[in-house]
Amino acid sequence: MIVVDRLLTGFDAPCLSTLFIDRQPMQPHDLIQAFSRTNRLFDKNKKYGQIVTFQKPKVFEEEVKNALILYSNGGETEVLAPTWEEATDNFITAIEEMREIVSSPAEVENLNEAELKKFIKAYQKLDRAYSSVQVYTDFTEDKMGTVFPINEDEIEEFHGRYKNVLEEIKEDDPETDEVEPIDIFYELESVKTEEINYEYILNLIQAFVPSGDDEYELISKVDQKAMNEVDQYIDQLAKSNEKLARLMRHLWNNIQQEPENYRDQNVSNLLEDMVQGTSYEVQQEFSDKWQVDEEELAYVMENYNPKKKHQNGEQELQRTADYSTYKEKAEEPVSKLKYGKTMRKELDKVMKEEILPLRRQ
Repeated sequence: MIVVDRLLTGFDAPCLSTLFIDRQPMQPHDLIQAFSRTNRLFDKNKKYGQIVTFQKPKVFEEEVKNALILYSNGGETEVLAPTWEEATDNFITAIEEMREIVSSPAEVENLNEAELKKFIKAYQKLDRAYSSVQVYTDFTEDKMGTVFPINEDEIEEFHGRYKNVLEEIKEDDPETDEVEPIDIFYELESVKTEEINYEYILNLIQAFVPSGDDEYELISKVDQKAMNEVDQYIDQLAKSNEKLARLMRHLWNNIQQEPENYRDQNVSNLLEDMVQGTSYEVQQEFSDKWQVDEEELAYVMENYNPKKKHQNGEQELQRTADYSTYKEKAEEPVSKLKYGKTMRKELDKVMKEEILPLRRQ
């Protein structure tokens, strides 16, 4: 189709992302109208419009800048996406700035509160920069870890740490922090959030459990594909929820090694039993250490809400505390004055690090 001026400037299709132009630059008004055809909002995957010129690209670029100066008071930085070179420099700078705060995902756990807030801001900046370079045809995955000093696995691990830290920060109402304000409502742009459904993976694992009187045959091409998918999901889960991933991995390995031991059993129920068993062990250990009633502790843990300052059943739990027995059994007991507060602080720690991760599916 041959496009003439009127159709070029009046054409309106929000899904349009790329416009190919094989002609001399238009007048400023027509040029702005034509190029704007690609900038209509459409869906979350369309971040920018793209213009491909076949004649005099440098002249076109200069004319665009002049048109923007004329019609937007020189605000071209808000209209034009950065060049590939600029986007590359921005991404590398964002990586380096985050590395100055934390060199690896594992080190996030060692940051203090102020440093965690700096990490959140730095990761959001990195996310925007990463999203920016991904829209260019020059971007390829092999540039990660080579041209760009960070690889995909690291970004995914940082992503998991970021989500965990952000949840903790939200509880402290960061809007009141004028020293290091952060955007708790920021929506990540670069990381693929469409994760495989948890139940879907359990169903895949279930397919490897023999049932009825059928003979069990492992490994066909389809089986291998499913096995790889399960492995990839568990590896991905481990980056944001290591506790649950460890239990799932243990069950998955056992089913592969001794499938007959699991004949006619439900994988979802098996995993839930493992979660409950692990939670019960933590509960018993806490009850024994602090000498509190196990049933009252179970109630508090079951109804624990990390966003609440005072938990349901907390006072009843404190009343069951036996400080004398605790003092006799503890190697380094705290004073009676600090006993209740210290126990409560450790309860929060145990819930956030040991119990709550097992409930995230």
